[in-house]
Amino acid sequence: PSATPTSATPSPSHQSAGSIPFYGDFSGFAWNAQALFAQKADRQAKKQYRARYLMKKHDFGIFSETHSLQGRTDACWLPHGVSAYWSHGDARIGGIGLWVQDSFLKQFSKSEWIELEPGRVAVLRLDGINGSLDIFCVYLDPQSPQNRQRSLRKVSSIIRPKDKSLTIITGDFNFVESTEDRWNVGAEGFSGQSNADNAQFFKSEFRNKHGFHEWEQAFFTFDGGSSRSRIDRMYTNQHISFQLDHNCSCSALEWDFELSRHRAISFSRRSPVQRCS
Repeated sequence: PSATPTSATPSPSHQSAGSIPFYGDFSGFAWNAQALFAQKADRQAKKQYRARYLMKKHDFGIFSETHSLQGRTDACWLPHGVSAYWSHGDARIGGIGLWVQDSFLKQFSKSEWIELEPGRVAVLRLDGINGSLDIFCVYLDPQSPQNRQRSLRKVSSIIRPKDKSLTIITGDFNFVESTEDRWNVGAEGFSGQSNADNAQFFKSEFRNKHGFHEWEQAFFTFDGGSSRSRIDRMYTNQHISFQLDHNCSCSALEWDFELSRHRAISFSRRSPVQRCS
C-alpha cells in the first residue's frame, strides 16, 4: 500500500506527554537511485530489483531522487510484506520514498506520513508501546544553498524532543559538513569548504539545538566524475548510553555505476546477544 500524506502540522496524538524514544532494534538504508522510476523500462527494472534486494536485509529503506509520479508508484511492484510512502517531485526532478517492513510497523499503533516539502523532505511518525520513532527522508536541492537551508528549517521546526522520540534523518543532503568530505579530482584537493554556510547552519540547528550526531562512515558515497563526496549520510538523536550495550553501525555499500553514481549506506542498532553462562 501507499500512504496518503498529511499536512506539516503534527497531530496532538503525536505530542503526548507519556511518549518515550523508541528503544528497539532497527536496520535501515538510504540510496539515491538517480531515478528509481526511470523512463526506460530496462533501467527502471534494474534499479527496482536492487531496491528489493536491499529491503531483504533491512527494516526500512529511504530512496531519494526517485523521479516518481502518482501513476508510477501505483504500478510499482512492492516486495511481499512491505509498505511504501512517497512524496513526488516530477518525472525528472526530485522525489523521495520510504519502504518499511510490515513486521517492523507492527511495533507501532499509530503512524503518520507528513510531507514537509513535496519531493524533498518528508517524515514517517510512529508511536507504540516500544516508544516513538520519527524517520525523516531528505533529498535537498543540489543547486541552491538557500533552498537547502529552507528545507532544513522545515525539518527542524517539527522535530520532537529527544526525550520523547528517537529521530533518524537520512538521505542525500547535497552538502558536506567538512572540507575533507569532498574531493576535487581535477584540482587534486579537498573542496568541502564550499558548503560552509549549510554546514554551519546544520551544526547550530541540528547538532547543538536538537542533539543530533552522525553515525559516520569514512567513505565517499557519490562519484560525479569530477568530484567525489560524502553527501549521503545518517543522523540520529539517540542517547549516548545506547552505545554502551548495543551494536550501532553505519557503512557504505558497494558501487554499481550502471545503476547510480551514488552507493547506498546501511545502518543498524542491535541489542547485545545474550549468551548462556
